[in-house]
Amino acid sequence: MLVGVKTIPTAFPGGGDHNARYLDQVMRAIRTVQTDTRFVIFTTPENHDAYEGWMRVPVQGGGSSLMGMLGRGDGLDGPIKQAKIDLLMSPMVDPYLGRSVPQALYGLDIAPWERGGEPDAEWGHAPIKVVRRASQQARSIIVPSEYLRRRCLELFGTPLNKCVVVGTGVSQGLKVEERSIVEPPYLCLLVDGLAAPVLDKVHKVIELFEKEYEHTIVLLGPARTGQPDVWSDRVVRIEQCPDSQLAGLYQHASLFWYPGLYDGSGLRVIEALTAGVPVVCARSGAIHEMVGDTPVYYNAENADSMLQALRRVVESDKEFRRTRINFGRQAVTRYDWNDVAWKFLSAFKRVDG
Repeated sequence: MLVGVKTIPTAFPGGGDHNARYLDQVMRAIRTVQTDTRFVIFTTPENHDAYEGWMRVPVQGGGSSLMGMLGRGDGLDGPIKQAKIDLLMSPMVDPYLGRSVPQALYGLDIAPWERGGEPDAEWGHAPIKVVRRASQQARSIIVPSEYLRRRCLELFGTPLNKCVVVGTGVSQGLKVEERSIVEPPYLCLLVDGLAAPVLDKVHKVIELFEKEYEHTIVLLGPARTGQPDVWSDRVVRIEQCPDSQLAGLYQHASLFWYPGLYDGSGLRVIEALTAGVPVVCARSGAIHEMVGDTPVYYNAENADSMLQALRRVVESDKEFRRTRINFGRQAVTRYDWNDVAWKFLSAFKRVDG
């Protein structure tokens, strides 16, 4: 089977985009467990080089469904016909609207529509009416959690039997003991698009935290529109790093703070727990479904609640920390990319049939 993959514009597997990271891991796992399934990646000029090693087809204009809505053509029709693919995987945030090939949608979150937001040029989000239309046309929608499955029904009217829950996996490299590239004490903070609704509170908490503690704050992920230009003198930004460096950062951090909301996969938290670090986050989206009560949760609407959660972990004794790390590693043992690969292949058969 030849599977075409429409990549999200500006998505880079080696960067801070977890959608691209997830997709890259899924394709590698499928290639390992079943060599008969091959992929051709439809890329944009911006991310074409990032998929070196895969069969690639550059698409003029990126194949955006938003462009199609504006009457400028989707751009994928010709490349799809030329590639002779059996089915197409499209990101839920920017789906393909053509009918020339069976399609499966995939996605880790639907945060733009949870917030009721309009299309965002930087993040590549299509209007909700486009996603509703695409979800009705698609043969299958592949999601990592029951939370996201239910939300697709509520927001897009997607029948439950059309959504396939496949879970997620985790990089085994995160378990290997590594040195940190940052001198302790520090905490790791991952700010991505899902944190947009609470950025003002995060900034306020950082200011308060720095008055009480000497920790450096390691900010993970690339800079995005809407984030402060300058966080503080003690904030060190690391836009991207290999798993070995990421493991070291997590393992020697006092904690991992993830302020994102509406997370449909829990992947960011699962990776941190795998590496062995206490996690502080909001009880939002699929996180509790995926890892239970292992993180220290706070009220995302309250900056003081965030700060209290950080204090609780930073000031905890060694036994508290050891227990949290052990519980965290136990909570994520069930996540395996090979299992995810087989579930994707099963979903592909549904689409093909």
